[in-house]
Amino acid sequence: MSINHSKLILGFDGWTLGSHHYQRLVQSLKDSGYRIKLIHFGSYGHDIRQQTSEFLGPLEVCDISHYKGKSVREILLEEQPKAVVFLSTQSFLHQAVNRYCQALKIPTLHLFHGFVTVQAVETSQPNKYRFWPQSKLVSQRAFKNLTKIFPIYLKSLIETKADILSWLYFFRDVVSKIFGLFQKVASPNCSTTFCAVYGLSDVTYAHNTYRIPIHNIKVVGNPDFIKFRLSDELILSCVSPCSSKTKIIYIDDGSPTCGLTFASQNDFLNFLVKTKLKLAEQGYELLVKLHPSQAQFDTAQELIRLGVLLSTDASFTSDLLDCRAAITGPSSAAVIPASLGLTLLLAQYDQFEGQKYGIVYRDYPRSLYLRNLMELKRLLNQETKPDVNRMKMWVQQYLYPLPAEDMPKRVVEIIDQMVHKHERPCAE
Repeated sequence: MSINHSKLILGFDGWTLGSHHYQRLVQSLKDSGYRIKLIHFGSYGHDIRQQTSEFLGPLEVCDISHYKGKSVREILLEEQPKAVVFLSTQSFLHQAVNRYCQALKIPTLHLFHGFVTVQAVETSQPNKYRFWPQSKLVSQRAFKNLTKIFPIYLKSLIETKADILSWLYFFRDVVSKIFGLFQKVASPNCSTTFCAVYGLSDVTYAHNTYRIPIHNIKVVGNPDFIKFRLSDELILSCVSPCSSKTKIIYIDDGSPTCGLTFASQNDFLNFLVKTKLKLAEQGYELLVKLHPSQAQFDTAQELIRLGVLLSTDASFTSDLLDCRAAITGPSSAAVIPASLGLTLLLAQYDQFEGQKYGIVYRDYPRSLYLRNLMELKRLLNQETKPDVNRMKMWVQQYLYPLPAEDMPKRVVEIIDQMVHKHERPCAE
């Protein structure tokens, strides 16, 4: 099938670090007669790259600077996309794009890039707020926000004739970002035409937070199965405890890079080194799976220097098969060891003291709260044989639909539905 300009799908993101979420859609979109291009705002300071236009794998990627000063509205009118896909919508830049899309009658899709309800999103503070790290992030971003991001967003409010409520939400969100306040209901400017979530438990969250109609929220499956090469045959393959295994994996939830939980990157490193030493005292060896956001720091190199073993995306599943259990914060990636049937040790020790967890992990039959690191061996030794039927029920509740390999096709079906329902030229 020939692909033409009129079948373009645009993605918008702050940087290229999440480009793999778009890359996995390329072939399925192509099979359905579409092409996709990612436009990112990296040159605003998030991700400054040598080229303004490039290919990352099969994905065409352009920095906003590639358009030589054109506004978001002008870019949308030039590209004439059939639909726009976001990985998140709560940033002001994405809200600005979303407002222009609404004004130009372009359908939009919020494609979740993680399993949100692994976090305690029903509470007022799902993650531990740290004042000084948050203050540092705010001060670092202040110039960029004041000179680039806020003007674009405020211009979008003016040009799209925003009502007073949108302005009030802007001021609320600025205060929330400064003080790390968690808002259970997002600005109306975050609401998209459709939403695609990993699992059934995220449907209610998406509806309550973004006001998207339930019938427009679709469960597409967990693409981390694809990313980490976890086949359906491996689901619950580790459900029987194996006391001879001596490796414990720690799964980073990304909080150190967001000014949450840890006071600094050094605080995070010290936490991991302490965890390594305490595990060694109990006869276990630590393996660490870092969050992708750690790529902007030298965390991996520093951990290697400190003698800490690292797991990569390519080795993650095979590493897990060799582990006794997984220690985790509220990380979406910890769904992978849970899918295998491994014990999840939900961190509540040291910096994670008092950490809350979402329904996905609270419901998991092999979740144990780890409040004292020196109690780890005792917890594992006292663990009773899991109820296989309960494990299978958890799989059905939180991992379906399967197979995960069909996730890109499910997303493209949503895009196709949006395009045909809203097919019309952009307004001038």
